[in-house]
Amino acid sequence: EDVIVIEGLQFTNHRQAIYSSGSSNQVMVRNCIFYKNQNNGGRIDGIAIMAYSEMIIEGCKFIENGGVGNGGAVGGDSTDSPIINNSIFINNFATGWGGALYRVGGQVSNCTFVGNTTVELGDDIAITGNIKNCIFWDMRAPLVHATPTYSIVQLGVEGSTNIDSDPLFVDLANGDHRLSAGSPAIDAGDPTSPKDPDGTRADIGAYYYNSSSPQKGAILTVNVPEVVF
Repeated sequence: EDVIVIEGLQFTNHRQAIYSSGSSNQVMVRNCIFYKNQNNGGRIDGIAIMAYSEMIIEGCKFIENGGVGNGGAVGGDSTDSPIINNSIFINNFATGWGGALYRVGGQVSNCTFVGNTTVELGDDIAITGNIKNCIFWDMRAPLVHATPTYSIVQLGVEGSTNIDSDPLFVDLANGDHRLSAGSPAIDAGDPTSPKDPDGTRADIGAYYYNSSSPQKGAILTVNVPEVVF
């Protein structure tokens, strides 16, 4: 099986940034930024990424992607792909289903969703896969067809492992989505998840809180070449 690695790139102003298909291909998208990839024409699903092949997305930022179609940021095939880890979804939008995610069948873990919108169904996401250790904030409507566990969900989802408390980002207004010292997301993730790099229980959200060096944990800001039309 071939493995295609897409790493350290910024995709801007594409009608659809990445389209992947083929059962023999495995794609890894890592540490990339998808910014303002927007479709104003005919329907497209997965406006930043459409994954019809096996795909893993990790350490990526999706900001203000969307337009006519489903899945303003990422679309999948409802089976077991893509798997999405430690990524941020900010202000993505769609006219159809899933402002951020649509038909994603793989597990979504340790991601942060803020301000994603849609016209029809599923404010942040409309997916079939498992969701855990995620933050859903600045929501316009409750989650639909999604059942997260060990997550912060602003508008509430039934389940004893979820909470609806303010995640207390460092500076939400200025786009700093790291966790401040008093965040209820700290050490509140699934206890069966791998421990954070500082050796503590998994946090909720894309950025772990480094108890050994407060507010200096991992942050998804990278200097990358830009891919534009």
